[in-house]
Amino acid sequence: SLLKHADIALYEAKNAGRDNYRFFDADMDIGHGERLALQQALRHAIGTEQIFLEYQPVLDLHTGQMVSFEAMVRWRHPELGVLAPGRFVPLAEQCGLILSLGEQVIDLVCRQITEWRAAQLTARPVAVNLSPQQLANEKLVPLIVRLAARHGVELSLLQLEVTETAVMQDAGRHIAALEALRKLGCKVFIDDFG
Repeated sequence: SLLKHADIALYEAKNAGRDNYRFFDADMDIGHGERLALQQALRHAIGTEQIFLEYQPVLDLHTGQMVSFEAMVRWRHPELGVLAPGRFVPLAEQCGLILSLGEQVIDLVCRQITEWRAAQLTARPVAVNLSPQQLANEKLVPLIVRLAARHGVELSLLQLEVTETAVMQDAGRHIAALEALRKLGCKVFIDDFG
């Protein structure tokens, strides 16, 4: 029990950021157990149809025309129902599942663009949020190129959104990855600026 409680307190301290400490209390154990169960369920959900996207239209305020979409990831949990990204994306980042989840999201976006074209609909650019961990991964650029090629999607139809804080963390590496994607035709946006 002592080692388990110490591990839970360590986990909480790591989540709080650098140079922190936490004392264990019983409420942490309840949250930790729920988090572990959700983590296991997420591990099994990634790669299945439980992970799906909803598309939010983006309008040009001057013309009122729809110009693009933003992909919003959702998780259809078998017991909890549909979960918004705020409920599971931070968990995916904490437990190392964000790269697999991000790959599935980009694949689903490329597949959807292909389906719109097959239905003879105008293909609009789709924005996808990237996490700092995805930006830091040297496989991000080749992954995006490979998935777009697999589905026959031009990279100009992919818009990548990153938060300003993500860019500022390890800025050199992140900006290099974003610049490489921009040169390939992807549009890059700063999300939640300010």
